Amino acid sequence: MSVNDTTKTGIFLAAGLLMATASFLIVRPSTTDVEQDGLEALRNQPLFKDFTDPLAATELKIVSFDADTGKPVTFEVRKNPSSKVWTIPSRADYPADAVNQMKTAANGLIDLTVLDIPTDNAGDHKEMGVIDPTEDSVKTADSSVGKLVTFKDEKRDTIASLIIGKPVKDQPGQLYVRKPGQSPVYVVALDEATITSNFQAWIEADLLQLSSIDVQQIRSDNYSFSVTVNGNRYAKNQTAVLEKDGADWKLLSLKRYDPANPNQPPTQPKFDPEKVNATTITELVDALDDLKFVDVKRKPEGLSADLKADSDLANNKEAQASLFTRGFFPTKNADGEFKIVSANGELSASTVDGVKYTLYFGNISGLTTQPEEGDEAAASEAAQEGVNRYLMVTTSVDDSFFPAPALQPIPQTLEEWEKAQAAAAAAAAGPSLPPGMIIESQEAEGTEVPATEKPATEKPATEKPAEENTSESKPQPPAADDKDKPADPKVDADQPAAEGEAPATESAEETAADADNKSDAAAVETSGSGQETVVGQAFQEDEAPVELTDEEKAEKLAVIQEQIQKANARLLEERKDRMATAQLKSQQLNQRFADWYYEIPESTYSKLRLTRDNLFEGANAVQPPLGPVRPGFQPPGGFGPLPGLGN
Repeated sequence: MSVNDTTKTGIFLAAGLLMATASFLIVRPSTTDVEQDGLEALRNQPLFKDFTDPLAATELKIVSFDADTGKPVTFEVRKNPSSKVWTIPSRADYPADAVNQMKTAANGLIDLTVLDIPTDNAGDHKEMGVIDPTEDSVKTADSSVGKLVTFKDEKRDTIASLIIGKPVKDQPGQLYVRKPGQSPVYVVALDEATITSNFQAWIEADLLQLSSIDVQQIRSDNYSFSVTVNGNRYAKNQTAVLEKDGADWKLLSLKRYDPANPNQPPTQPKFDPEKVNATTITELVDALDDLKFVDVKRKPEGLSADLKADSDLANNKEAQASLFTRGFFPTKNADGEFKIVSANGELSASTVDGVKYTLYFGNISGLTTQPEEGDEAAASEAAQEGVNRYLMVTTSVDDSFFPAPALQPIPQTLEEWEKAQAAAAAAAAGPSLPPGMIIESQEAEGTEVPATEKPATEKPATEKPAEENTSESKPQPPAADDKDKPADPKVDADQPAAEGEAPATESAEETAADADNKSDAAAVETSGSGQETVVGQAFQEDEAPVELTDEEKAEKLAVIQEQIQKANARLLEERKDRMATAQLKSQQLNQRFADWYYEIPESTYSKLRLTRDNLFEGANAVQPPLGPVRPGFQPPGGFGPLPGLGN
């Protein structure tokens, strides 16, 4: 072999070795940080040493693998950098209640300590369940596929990322984990439940945000509505209105319909209010109080917060399909407006503050075939399977909670006002006492005693002559036991009166008459503090009432009119303020409800339905079957055929 051949062979060998080395570096997983620091150096050290502030995390992404779809499933929570509002991008940006939950999740990775490093061999990943769910090679979900968790900051830079695998055998609370793109597997103590993709953990799950004690009135419209290729099918069952009466509920009205002839007038069966099923009503109100939803879908454009559709929605086939498949149908009423009718009726509940919630019950989610109305077996089976039902919610102001106040009429003359005052005083005083009835008072105790009857013709006691006394006669104070006895009616006229006493020159009859006149002279009202205030002055029979001049009458009338006008204005303003408060609350609630279909558990829906079977105690008539299919059928109330369906 020549020198040139030897040289060439050496060059080829060197090149091959170089290529092999490069290939090894490319194929082998990146472990630069591990090689630099050494695996043993990471033991008992934080896995994410630069992640120290949970508030720095403004985005969380959790990816797991769904065996049913054969695809990875992503759950995201993100804080909008401009509005600072948390939303869930994986749920069409539904608002998230994420402040505390995000802090809890981030704290799960902060100071996460490496307890052990069992391997740095990629071949062990499957056994330890740390396969990346986003890898293209993953086709099915099994215990070898882990859960990928990634935290990002407001610049959307990754600050921590981890694949969570299987639990460590015989080591409670410890899990196998690894960083994406790296081979080493670590053992850490991590509560996986703190980093959850459970939708309900990230939202305000109390949908209506009302209290059961505030619900004052319920209206249940039990009907069904569906659309087929042959026409619309509408079957109305019953309408019941209940009102809270103290701690109990009473049935105000009940209308029942013939399902086969829903356009016929309803019957109003007689019912015993005492037989209303208290358990059913209590469960219904409690279900409203604790109404939870398990998922959401965004509604199409063109549907207002009060669920009225515009003309664009009526002509939008895609939007209609979104509504129809979930059991909600825009129908045209007599005024030409489009309003929603739901597949399984409505329920409204008015609260003490005058806000009325209306719930529209749609189809079961995820099922192409819906249980027929009245098919209790199918409905029960659906509930047991854990299915959900679509729901739409809207609110409004219930005007019946704001009746016009009773305003006091404005008198045009002083005489008119005086008559009104006299009539009001007579009405407030109630029936007058029978003749001979008087009210006795016990001033010492400060209390009144019931009226006692005394003969109207009772005469004063016969006077007895005073006994002679040779000593100088002086008035003596009455004994303690005799303080309530009347004084001796006969007193020496020449005897001077004690300080503060009236001269004793009157007879007993005159003294009694004078006391009666004084009691009639003024009406005295005692305030809560015990002070007495004169609220009215009566004229004695021998005194003529003071006559007012025309100018004085006019001035007095003007003052009275102004006082009444101010009182009336206060009543009107109070009503206006209460209505404004209710309107504001309704608007705020509708901002939450307007864009969403909600999914509620079927078990909750069953508690919100008032039927012929559960409204009263004891056995009642079973639910009637649906009415026949009728092409172009028009529901009562002016609703016309659905647009775009060819009927």
